[in-house]
Amino acid sequence: MLANKTIVLGITGSIETPDIFCYKEFTTGATGDWIGNRPAAVQNASIESDAGGVIRVLWDYEQGATEATLFGLWYGTSKDVDTAIGGIDGVMAARQGSAISYEFTLVDGTAYWVAIVALSAGFIQSEIVEVGPCLADSTAPADPTILTSQTF
Repeated sequence: MLANKTIVLGITGSIETPDIFCYKEFTTGATGDWIGNRPAAVQNASIESDAGGVIRVLWDYEQGATEATLFGLWYGTSKDVDTAIGGIDGVMAARQGSAISYEFTLVDGTAYWVAIVALSAGFIQSEIVEVGPCLADSTAPADPTILTSQTF
């Protein structure tokens, strides 16, 4: 695993140009992800459900060295959401100061996890933050109405 490492990538010239050499250092975080000049990760993320299958994702965001212009969200039915496929990419979430929220609807009675990233203008993403699980459409229907009538 490449967690918490500094990796050096070196490139040398060919036989015709052996005197050309270039290298670049990359540093990885605890998960093995590159932690270079990119947006800060979201903070204090939480998830909740509401009537009608509404799922509300909430988080705080303070600008890092690279400004986030959008947020990417993906959902899945287990932890370690696959951010390589699908998702709700590039959302402009409701923002009030550093507090941000985004709502979407899933009504199939399944528990979901959501992955959130901050995205720069060049689509460089922050570290992934996951929240969950949250049950889609967890509000039970209203109690049935029972009508009775007298018979003679």
